[in-house]
Amino acid sequence: MKDELQQKLDSFVTEVLSNLNFDKLTIEFPGYDQTGGYAADMIFAKVTGEKNCKKEILDIIIKKSKDSAVIQETLNFRRAYISEVNMYSKFIPYLQKFAKKRNCQHFEHIPHCYGTIARDNQFIVFLENLKLRGFKLHEVGIPHDINHNKIILRAYAKLHALCLALRDQEPEIFRKFEESMGPLFNFDDKMFDLLIATIQNEIDYAIKIYEEKNKPTVVEKLKTVMEKYEETLRDCSNNKDEDFLVIRHGDCWNNNYLFYYDKDESVPENVMLIDWQFGFLGSPLADICHYLFQCCSKKELEHLDELLEIYYETLCIKLEELGSNPEKCFPKENLRKSFHRYALLGIGGMTMLVKMSCLKKLNKTFDIGQVAEDGNLNGILAGEVDEKKYFDRINGVIELCIARNLI
Repeated sequence: MKDELQQKLDSFVTEVLSNLNFDKLTIEFPGYDQTGGYAADMIFAKVTGEKNCKKEILDIIIKKSKDSAVIQETLNFRRAYISEVNMYSKFIPYLQKFAKKRNCQHFEHIPHCYGTIARDNQFIVFLENLKLRGFKLHEVGIPHDINHNKIILRAYAKLHALCLALRDQEPEIFRKFEESMGPLFNFDDKMFDLLIATIQNEIDYAIKIYEEKNKPTVVEKLKTVMEKYEETLRDCSNNKDEDFLVIRHGDCWNNNYLFYYDKDESVPENVMLIDWQFGFLGSPLADICHYLFQCCSKKELEHLDELLEIYYETLCIKLEELGSNPEKCFPKENLRKSFHRYALLGIGGMTMLVKMSCLKKLNKTFDIGQVAEDGNLNGILAGEVDEKKYFDRINGVIELCIARNLI
C-alpha cells in the first residue's frame, strides 16, 4: 500500500472512531485486496484502542470507492457510492431506532458500521469484519439449498416489514427516504444502457443453446423475456404502478450474503446481507424474484409456494410486532401479483448470474472501468464456462417458469 493512501486511511479511521473516545489508537493494515468487489477497494484494518489502561481490538473492513473518473462519472457509480453511505449512516440507523421505540428487535442482518466518509469524491464505509466471527460466503457454483432460502427470505421479510411499517406510521419520514434515495437509474445514464446490453447478450447466449438443442418453445419464451426486459426494468426502477415500496437490497446474488453455520458447517444459523451500493426504493418482490431465480435451482424452486409463504408469514409477524396491519401494508393478494410482475427480471438476470456461477475460474481482476469502452458488462464473464452445469441449472428453472406461466 502506498504511504500516501495509508496516511489518508489513518486519518479517516481516527476520525470515524473518535466517538469511541480512545486515549490512543494504533492502526495496522494487514491486507489490501481489490477482489472484494469490482466497484470498490477492500482494505482490512486492525485497530487497537486504549482507554483507561484497557485495550480493545477492532477488525474493520474499509470499503472505499474507486477513484477513477470513468467509474464515478461516466458510469455514475457516484450515485451507488452515495447510496451505500446513506444506507449505513441514515436509513438503517433510523429503522433501528424505529424498531427500538416499538420494543421490537432491530434489523440485525447487516454488518455493524463504525462510520462513513462522503467528501471530495471519497465514499467510504467502515464495517465490522464478519469473517472473524465465523461468517463465510456460500460456494459460488452451488445453488442455495432450502435452508439458505428460508433464512434469506426471513431476513428480507424483516427489513421489508420495517420499511412498510415506517411508511404506514411515519409517512412524512418515509417520503424523505424516497426523496433522498431516488430511482435506481437515470435512464440517460451510461450504466443503464450497459446493463441492458449485457442482459440481452446473455439471454441471446441462452437462446442460441436452445436453438442448437431444437427447443423452439423455449426459444420463443426467451425471446419474449429479451423483448420485455428493458421496459420491465424501466417500470421497476421508476416504481410505475407500484403501491408498496421498501428499501431494496438491489444486488441479490450469491456473493452478497455471508452465512454463519452450525457446528456441522451445513445449516446456516444466521445471514448478513452485504453490498448495498444498489439499494433504492422499490417493490419488495423485485428483490425476492432476483434472489430466487439467481441463487436457486429447479430443486428449490419446486418449493416456491412454500418459500413465498415463509416470506409472507415472517413479514406479517414483524408488521404486527411493529404495530401495523399486514393487510393494509402489504395485502397477500399483492404477493402473487408482484411475484408474477417481477419474475421476468429475475429470469433475465439469471442468465448472467448463473453463467458467472458456472465459470471455471471467476475473473477477479476485471476492471469495471473497461465496460465504458466495451459497451456491456460481459467482460466480467470472461473465461471458460462449465456449459453442462450452466445448461442444467438454467434449463430446470426455465422449464419450471414455463410450466407456471411466469414467462
